[in-house]
Amino acid sequence: MIPILAVVAAALMVAFTLKIVVGRMMKTRRQMKTLAEVRDVVDAISREVAAGARPLEAVEHAAEGLKSEALRHELDVACVKVRLGAAPGAESAGAGSAGAAPGSDALSFLAHLFHIWGISHRHGVGLSALARAHVTDIDAQLAHISKSTSATAGARLTVTVLLALPVGAVALGQSSGLGTLTFLLTNVLGVLLFLAGVGLVCAGTLWTEHLSESLTTSPLGGVGVRAGPAGSTPLGPLDAARALDVSAAALRAGKALLPAWDVGVGQLIQDGEHDGEGELGRAMALLNLGGGKDAWLTLAEHSLFGPIARQAAQQTRAGTSLADGMHQQAEHLRRVAADKATAGAEKVLIALAAPLTLCFLPAFVFVGLIPLAIGMASL
Repeated sequence: MIPILAVVAAALMVAFTLKIVVGRMMKTRRQMKTLAEVRDVVDAISREVAAGARPLEAVEHAAEGLKSEALRHELDVACVKVRLGAAPGAESAGAGSAGAAPGSDALSFLAHLFHIWGISHRHGVGLSALARAHVTDIDAQLAHISKSTSATAGARLTVTVLLALPVGAVALGQSSGLGTLTFLLTNVLGVLLFLAGVGLVCAGTLWTEHLSESLTTSPLGGVGVRAGPAGSTPLGPLDAARALDVSAAALRAGKALLPAWDVGVGQLIQDGEHDGEGELGRAMALLNLGGGKDAWLTLAEHSLFGPIARQAAQQTRAGTSLADGMHQQAEHLRRVAADKATAGAEKVLIALAAPLTLCFLPAFVFVGLIPLAIGMASL
């Protein structure tokens, strides 16, 4: 009875660990596949609008070639609502729509497309330029996810080798006639060592996976994050780059600086989905009150918007154009995000020392070395 209970308990622990690890790997693949489809849609919309098509028609044509049912459903619902008189990009476009797959994140991947569509409709900013900037943003996200996945492959290989050590020790003891497997499944001490070893291996695997996920995906911003106020996330470089792209497009469309800033960066404050927006909110309030140069200087030391704020403060005196500066800062922030993603992935190999020391090595001792030593002592 004891061997059966031990095997069942170990199988449950292993099954739970595999479910978590494989689920996260499949989630990353789904994210990349969905992002790639969204990228193709946005690119098609940009090209059709640039060729003279109406935005609604461009969105409808782009949706026809989608393979993802969830994405096509959200776009179709949004198009139907616009044809019925709703404003493009309204929060209700696709949100909670009937027929959407339960737990689907399709709306979160399309949220920025709906957002720029609404900006184009309300403020007269060309949708083609906004869509091209969005394509650049998606390309950056895809590159970061791919780079992070490749960089953490080494950590996963190390975990695989460590997992093979206890199995190899047990196989060696059993093939040498030491009865290692029999000891682990029939002896009370052996069962305790077996369960402790399996538990430590599973804990080390989950710990490594958590380190890999937290260190490599945090710089990417809201990739695959569900839209809505469920929880705030830190304002990242890609979020800021996306907002600057919108503001730059608004400036090139002829808007004044303050309205253009409000259309792009000001939307981050209105959404309330990110932490650390106090400085942006204060600066926006001062600008609306006519603060001018002094209002911009309150953002001069901001890690993401500081260079643009300093240029804007200078513009109040020199009248220089900010659109090019915003575009350059957006590209710089994307490079910063890429560097952070790479650095985070490389840190996984260093952080792996903790689960290696506290989980995998003790598991090897419990399941491999101690049974071998007892088996040799009994000869």
